[in-house]
Amino acid sequence: MQFSELIENFKLLFMRSKSGILPAMVAIAALSIVVNSPSWVMNYFTLHALSNGDFQSFWAGGFGANCSRMFTLVAILLVGALRVGLARPMRRVMVDGPEAVNGVGDALKQSMEGYWMNLLAYFLVGIALAIGAILCILPMFVVAFFVAFVPYLVSSMNVEIVEAFKLSATYAKNQAPALIASMGIVILVMVVLGCCVGAGGNAIAVRLFGLMGTVAVTPLVSIIGELVGIVWWLFMGATFVTLETAETRTEIKR
Repeated sequence: MQFSELIENFKLLFMRSKSGILPAMVAIAALSIVVNSPSWVMNYFTLHALSNGDFQSFWAGGFGANCSRMFTLVAILLVGALRVGLARPMRRVMVDGPEAVNGVGDALKQSMEGYWMNLLAYFLVGIALAIGAILCILPMFVVAFFVAFVPYLVSSMNVEIVEAFKLSATYAKNQAPALIASMGIVILVMVVLGCCVGAGGNAIAVRLFGLMGTVAVTPLVSIIGELVGIVWWLFMGATFVTLETAETRTEIKR
């Protein structure tokens, strides 16, 4: 398929998401920021103690920071399953038309359908990517390529987990050029964002305000990341719908 068709479908999905899916994504992004906030607070106290030479409070704060990170990790997993669930209304507005999603409440309700299976798919894909990362960067990208469709298939089409992994590998091989192009764009944006906003922001903050400056940068980076992530989810949603419908010979409603 032509990459231009994917871009057109992304524009179509964006237009059809304005009244329901897009506000739902903003709400989920806000929830993600809230669940990340305890770790920011603990990091502040830990760094404050370290900058003042209070090592007793530093070690105590370090334990609290580790606990808050564990809480944040679990919360991110739970919130991530909600994001995965948005693949269902995304596919519906593309295949059935914009009337398939009636407002933000309906979009969130649809995203909750099959929540625990979405969570399991999200978790297993995360484990697969972690194993790939342990082996090396290149194996991680290979794993990401072949499992890319798994959460989408489980969420939007109620495919069983094992079958989703098989279909994902098949779809990835059959639609490799478009999928690689889409993933390449996403990775490029993530690298640029990480270098410019993350590393660059921390370097400037440390230079101007010392070590404590990083405390202010972390929430800012997270907020920018969530905003960019909304576009990322819509773009990849359009990618999955476009490539899956091409495989299943399903027509997208114009």
